[in-house]
Amino acid sequence: MLIALGATFGSSRVFAEAPRAIEWSTVTASPSPVGHEDLSSLERRSLDVCGASEVGLRSLAQMLAATMAFSRHLPDASTLAWQERASGDPHPWPRVWAVSARTLDVDESLSRLRRWLAGEHLVGLLRCGVAERVAPDGTRVLIVVAVDAIADLYPVRRSVRVGEWLDVQALFRVSVHHAKVVVLGPSGAPRMLLTSMDGPSVRARFAPDRNGMFTLQIIGEVAGGPRPLLEATVFAGIDPPRFPSDDSAPGERISVGAMGDDDILAAMMNAARTESGLAPMRRSVPLDSVARAHASAMAKERELAHDVGDGAPAERFAAAGVVGVEIGENVARADSVGLAHRQIWNSPSHRANLLSDKFTSTGVAVVRDARGELWIAEEFGGR
Repeated sequence: MLIALGATFGSSRVFAEAPRAIEWSTVTASPSPVGHEDLSSLERRSLDVCGASEVGLRSLAQMLAATMAFSRHLPDASTLAWQERASGDPHPWPRVWAVSARTLDVDESLSRLRRWLAGEHLVGLLRCGVAERVAPDGTRVLIVVAVDAIADLYPVRRSVRVGEWLDVQALFRVSVHHAKVVVLGPSGAPRMLLTSMDGPSVRARFAPDRNGMFTLQIIGEVAGGPRPLLEATVFAGIDPPRFPSDDSAPGERISVGAMGDDDILAAMMNAARTESGLAPMRRSVPLDSVARAHASAMAKERELAHDVGDGAPAERFAAAGVVGVEIGENVARADSVGLAHRQIWNSPSHRANLLSDKFTSTGVAVVRDARGELWIAEEFGGR
């Protein structure tokens, strides 16, 4: 049974803008503490509220502050994910908080930051990156990027040769069970690497078998269920791209007509399977009910997890009378159905569920909360 957790990009809305050139770090690693000597007074005070800093998150916050200072917009979710991977920070799902004003009330802004952080559901340790920027018209911009650091990653090199072995090693900061390392290559389905656990650490080895981009993802079971813990992007035999990819996921651009969100997402899922040579999954009324209940629970709690107090997936499936050898669940949070599908496709553990030939039925639910954000649950069943 493989269950994957989806991506979240913070409490503030994310807006589209023209992509900027990206400078990639030479390694992906954590922790990477930031010295306070080069920080402004506002940045230091923000870190006092937020906690430990990371070099990669600091770099990401600086990119976002520069973007917002000159365009008044933050990048879309896909661009933000690219920028975080490029910065060298390995923690999934960065949360972004921003404030801007010609005359910034620092005490009030920091009070708002505290309230925002208090509403975040953390499993591990809070890590942050902060950046201040002044726009040409004098507007003062403050960006805070926060992550839930459940584990830390030993350095993984960005550029390698085809056939060159890479060691993937991580150290858990909380109790983690059943950790696995998954790799997603330039095309096709993800694959599991031979993974070993020794107390609070996990290890695997990987050698790219062709030119292209590879995404390494460490998955582990924590409070709330299985979830991606760390991610690293590696380029074999090619240079990292200067601009984020705007490639849509297979099925994302299908004609949807007047369908509702649930049916649109289900159609995208089956289109992606068809393009990969797999049979489409049939919709299941019981699995639709499981998906609807869980997506609604996540929206109510504002927490992305496999268990938000409503039970683990196996318990919820059994309660709905769904009994099978194989079950799975993807959950996500996004601003649109298309972006949710793209995030799921680009995540190794999510795509493993979506392209598993063991799954023959699915249930889908898309719930929109009062802020307009979408909470998504995809359920999978097979025998």
